[in-house]
Amino acid sequence: MLSVIRALRHSGSPKGKALFLIVALIAWILYFFSARIFDRTSPELLVDNVSAGQVLREAVSLLITATDEKAGVKYLYLQIDDGPVQTLQRLKKQTTGRKSEYIYDLSDLTDGSHRILITAVDNAFRQNEKQVQLDFAIDLTPPQVKLKTKPKVGTQGNTLALFIVTNEPLKEIQATLFGKNLPLYPLPTNPDTEKKLYWYRSLVGVGVSQQAGYHSAEIIATDLAGNQSEQVFILEIGETEFEQGGYIKLSPEKQKVMLDRSKSLEDNAKRAKAYAVADQTAEQLWVSPFVRPAPGTLTSPFGKYREYNTGVKRHHLGTDIANQTGTAIYAGSSGVVTLAERLHIYGNSIIINHGQGVSTSYNHLSEIEVAVGDKVEKNQQIGLMGATGQVTGPHLHWHMAVNGVAVAPEQWIEVSFSTPKHVLDP
Repeated sequence: MLSVIRALRHSGSPKGKALFLIVALIAWILYFFSARIFDRTSPELLVDNVSAGQVLREAVSLLITATDEKAGVKYLYLQIDDGPVQTLQRLKKQTTGRKSEYIYDLSDLTDGSHRILITAVDNAFRQNEKQVQLDFAIDLTPPQVKLKTKPKVGTQGNTLALFIVTNEPLKEIQATLFGKNLPLYPLPTNPDTEKKLYWYRSLVGVGVSQQAGYHSAEIIATDLAGNQSEQVFILEIGETEFEQGGYIKLSPEKQKVMLDRSKSLEDNAKRAKAYAVADQTAEQLWVSPFVRPAPGTLTSPFGKYREYNTGVKRHHLGTDIANQTGTAIYAGSSGVVTLAERLHIYGNSIIINHGQGVSTSYNHLSEIEVAVGDKVEKNQQIGLMGATGQVTGPHLHWHMAVNGVAVAPEQWIEVSFSTPKHVLDP
């Protein structure tokens, strides 16, 4: 080609010179427009911020990256369903790449399935194009929230299970009762297999001093699209007639330890730290129902109001089971050990995290047979009964905490909190 152009350029005839000019013009056009003339490659198109099947509400943010190294990108188009094609941007010639964010109003769309079609067109004469289709759903309807706890009654010193059911999966669910925020966890299985429902459970520890009467439980549910539903349910807390009486005589040495506030503060700080692990464990580790952790005589039930010879009067926040020193102590259910050491007031103690805010403790032991971090199974031997700490004789003080509140552990032997039916029919 170059030899032809040189020959024509040196030709002396007018025709040769004209031909030279024509050939040179064609060469120049081919040189500068070859990418546009011969390009048959579609531009590259990438759409971020939205994934297939995503649930949206009133607007969508599209991060669009369009590139074409040869002819360049010329147009970007958007189409929703079968609506009109809209030009997102007309780019300058030879724009080889562009990354832009577009916010598109979806408020006119109805609930249901929809489609976004993005098209990039290059600057070639053939106008090669690339399309990306994204299927999405519009959801402007708040989730339906129902309380399935029946009866809606709890009692002082016991555990109350709240079962919440919704008609769609949730991004977040919050509950408030007794002025406290309650964690709700999804149930691993759907109790009602005939319907596509989503179940959540919150275990509430009702304190021995909680005011009896009617209380409101406030539920805020947020679905995947951000729609919120707020519901208020009325619950009744019944009064428990705790056993009265009992006078505990401690030795002068044990009285001194009990009245030493620094000792009780140190014990309670360690116990609180161990119990807090269960509040941060979303997984249910226990297997229902719980088992009684030791054979023997029940000498002091949960909640009994008694007096010490130190002048202290208070509810007994555990269940005491008496037997001989060395009697085997078993885990009430499966979990992970979060405390295993000697405490001033409680003697040799073990705390087990059962998950979802539930913990049990085993106190006044003569021997500890597990260590912090050990996984234990229901009915596994974990220690031996003793008389360590502030006691008058060998026994097990069995304590249970549900979301930071002491409750009767005996209830968990009789009741499974797996589903509303299990709560009603243990």
